[in-house]
Amino acid sequence: MKITKKEIKYYIITILILTFVFGFNDSALTFELDFWLRNLLLVLIGVSISFLLKQLVIELIADRYGFDYEYDFWRIRRYWFNPESEFKFRRKKFTIPFGIIIPLILTLISRGLFYFPVVGTSKIKPNLKRVGKQFKRGEGIEIAKIYLTGPLTYLFLTLFFFNIQNYIGINLDVIVLINLYLAFYGLLPLPNLEGAKIMFNSLPLYIFALAFFIAAYILLKSSLIITLIFSVLIAFLILIIYFYKYEQ
Repeated sequence: MKITKKEIKYYIITILILTFVFGFNDSALTFELDFWLRNLLLVLIGVSISFLLKQLVIELIADRYGFDYEYDFWRIRRYWFNPESEFKFRRKKFTIPFGIIIPLILTLISRGLFYFPVVGTSKIKPNLKRVGKQFKRGEGIEIAKIYLTGPLTYLFLTLFFFNIQNYIGINLDVIVLINLYLAFYGLLPLPNLEGAKIMFNSLPLYIFALAFFIAAYILLKSSLIITLIFSVLIAFLILIIYFYKYEQ
């Protein structure tokens, strides 16, 4: 597991953008600089803990399966699906960093009422640990599991912070909201993002994960054990229905 200087720079920029997205609107009826700054600091702490923990977990899982992990901004290379539609300027190809532009624009336009926390994406490639294995580039289910680690980490952090705030007597709703949105957007099958990579590498796993997320969200206010148990059962039920109707 190795983190490059470029990735560290990307981590810092990502944390700052996510802090801006979630902290721009403090939900107060009137603007008070002191309250806004304190809320922004809480958002910064929540984003930093959640994002860095997610990066750590996904790197460990990727390494476990024999892959090198790299974090990059969400970039768009084409304006259409065919290879000829790549962005070019003076015959040189370039990418547009949607992960930087779109969240900032939508936050400003909506005055912080609309969250679009899609900044970066994960990239993996096989390393020397896969030498000699039957599938050197990795099976679809393995790759899907690695990418699923991201939104799944955010979802478990959502459940953790939501339940622990009742015991420590501190309002952590902001941090719960941050992780909930990061988990949700992590499962959306947008181009070049984890959700699409999970879906195209293992559709059954994607269906299970999506059903689990929806069930966990609905049962969020229940106890942690009940939420986890019933979410798994509902996800398995949805998966069984899928196999019964479409995989015969």
